[in-house]
Order: sequence, then C-alpha cells, then structure tokens
Amino acid sequence: MKHRSRQIALIAAGIAGVVIGAEILINSAVKIMVVFGVSEKFIGLTIVAFGTSLPELATSVIAAMKKEMDISLGNLVGSNVFNILAVLGAAALVNPIVIPGGFMGSGLFIDYMVMMTVSAMPFFMIRKSFTLSRIDGAILLTTYGGYIAYLVLKG
Repeated sequence: MKHRSRQIALIAAGIAGVVIGAEILINSAVKIMVVFGVSEKFIGLTIVAFGTSLPELATSVIAAMKKEMDISLGNLVGSNVFNILAVLGAAALVNPIVIPGGFMGSGLFIDYMVMMTVSAMPFFMIRKSFTLSRIDGAILLTTYGGYIAYLVLKG
C-alpha cells in the first residue's frame, strides 16, 4: 500500500509541476514577446511549442536509446493527435478561438499547409524500408530549421 501511495504522490507532484511550469512558460513567453516586439503567433510557434514538446522529445529519445521504438513512435503520434483534438478542443471550450484576419489573412493557411506537409514526410520516408534513417532525421530537423527561419524572416 505504501508503494501505491508513493506513486499517487509522485503523479500529483508531476501534475502540479506541469501546471506551475506552464504558468511560468506562458508568463515568460509574454515577457519575451513584449521585450523583442514579436507576435504572439511567433512565440507560440517557436518558444511555447518547443517548451511544451520537450517532454515528448525526452521520452522519445530515451525510448529510442533503449530500442523501444513502439513507445517512441506511439508517444509522438499520440501526442500530436492529442494536441490537435483534445488540447485544441478543450481550449475552444474554455474560450472560443478567434483568428484575427481570418484563415487566409492571418497567414494560418500557410502554417496549416506546412503542418500537413511535414506530418506526411515521415510516412513517405518509411514507406519502402519501414525505417526512418539518420539522414531522414537530419532532413526533418533541417526542415524544422527552415520553417523557423521562414517565421523569423516573415516577421
């Protein structure tokens, strides 16, 4: 019974840590936005996205190092599906998400096209050999770097 109580306490501490960390992340992102004069969208697409994805990155890398690729892939796919459906849905339930300028005027169309294209890239990379190679990994990371460069250059 002691073991279960410890597990419950660790889970509660983890949840509290995530909530506190999210609060710190959002407050820091807003301060960065104000200091550097960049848009909320840019901060969301870069700093906040990176910060909230670090747990998935750590889990997937550790799983890959232990050769537990099902866990690594399941974590990544599950996380993306969860973020799109549950997180976006819950956020919209709390407060409707207004897109200033509309879908096209806000530039969201391009971001969605990038998201759908890069989501399909791993599928096309693994379809013949069922292996995502180191070169494929480098291509994916370079593509992300290119997207960040695009965001910086477009202002």
